Amino acid sequence: MVGAKWNVVENEIICYYPFFMTTDADGNCESKVLEDEIHRNQVPFRCIQLKNGNYFVACRVLEEESGYYKHLAILVLNSDMDIIVERNYAIDSIADTFRIGQLLVDEDGSIVLCGSYAIYYSNWFPYRPAFYRFDEEGNILACRYAQPDEQGGEHRLWLFECHQLMKHPQSDGYLIIGKGASGATAMIFYDRQFNYVDDIEIEIEHGHPLLDEYAHSDLWLSDDEMLLLGSINGGLTQRYQMLGLLRLKTDGTIVQCDTLCQRIDTNIMVGNNHGMVCINDTTIFGAYYAYDYALYPVHSGICLFDRDMELLGNKFLIEDDFCDFCSMFMLPTSDNGCLLSLNNLGILPDKPTGKIVKMRREDFNPIPCGVHKVPKQEMQASAFPNPAKDEVHFDITALPRDGENRICITDNLGRVRMSRIIRGEGNLLTVGVSSLEPGVYAYVIYNSQNELLKGKFVKE
Repeated sequence: MVGAKWNVVENEIICYYPFFMTTDADGNCESKVLEDEIHRNQVPFRCIQLKNGNYFVACRVLEEESGYYKHLAILVLNSDMDIIVERNYAIDSIADTFRIGQLLVDEDGSIVLCGSYAIYYSNWFPYRPAFYRFDEEGNILACRYAQPDEQGGEHRLWLFECHQLMKHPQSDGYLIIGKGASGATAMIFYDRQFNYVDDIEIEIEHGHPLLDEYAHSDLWLSDDEMLLLGSINGGLTQRYQMLGLLRLKTDGTIVQCDTLCQRIDTNIMVGNNHGMVCINDTTIFGAYYAYDYALYPVHSGICLFDRDMELLGNKFLIEDDFCDFCSMFMLPTSDNGCLLSLNNLGILPDKPTGKIVKMRREDFNPIPCGVHKVPKQEMQASAFPNPAKDEVHFDITALPRDGENRICITDNLGRVRMSRIIRGEGNLLTVGVSSLEPGVYAYVIYNSQNELLKGKFVKE
């Protein structure tokens, strides 16, 4: 499945192979099927909007004799989904097959493709970086395949995959988030001529990578610091059961790591193309999906947070119509919302191949949270009333005031429903819970050193 990446959606194109789909900002869709023989072996993997308004689609082309993807096809589409340019290129002779990658429209209007290629060695494939630069007509301006015998740091990238390609804010080059030297999530740096500069693996914990391979960022906090959304590895016992948000520097330093969602009985993964969309500092959407260890069933979700890494709300798509639809990517819209693209995993052929879901900030009913000063005699318990209907109050008299304290509320499935910084002067924290479904909820108030207060309450 392919998505176009741009600033906002007005009337844009998405590719669910083997057809194109156009969608407006409300998620209304029309599709166009490619049924001719010419495109039978073309597998689109990325689409991006060009500065001239057209759409640039990168495809792998299957060679039936070898079973490998030996060619790249470039399609340029207009807004009516008509193919106006089509080009076919053989991959470099050192490569046996080309894997999917990512596209970026550079500042000069050229299009950069970063992917990986494989060389067949006795039933195993090392994957190494491959780069192309195209003009808006699909002509190749530059190309580079990392050589198998390359010396220096790049020769270690034999498990390379590009999951996000972005401009480096401190140079004229590129920053790639993908698989590094050991297969763990890494930041990999290249210059504008596609020469390798450096790679930094993101922290390893418990002998395993901290993040899953599809970690994604859509917000630079500064020229050397970003927010990165990804599934957090809890080690052998937990694996990827938590959706996390990292404040990460380009030298690999993790400034802060918080959990946005947790599921005890399932894996959680970020949408595998574009899992994060920043509308503004207070409205950032993140998409993910959860599945059990047999892979099915799959349910998707979307969370709302801000640049301070405060979780403002979670939306879980658990209705039957969304069962086994996997979140793939999100697109921002001009009304400060987003479109979530979902893909049918194929086990339910009676359902459509893809779905587009429109989300707005108000759909999440952001949970209000505030601190007040009340007389000591009005304190009824550490958390009250319990059961609660509209509000629940927490006694925070004993909280230290010399650092940042947070509150996290989870439901009975371990899903985080709110994670907020406790701001203001006072001894009583009030949280609005009217938007929560009836049930039992757990809360924990903590800082960077300790859990300060925890317990449960019932929402009527």
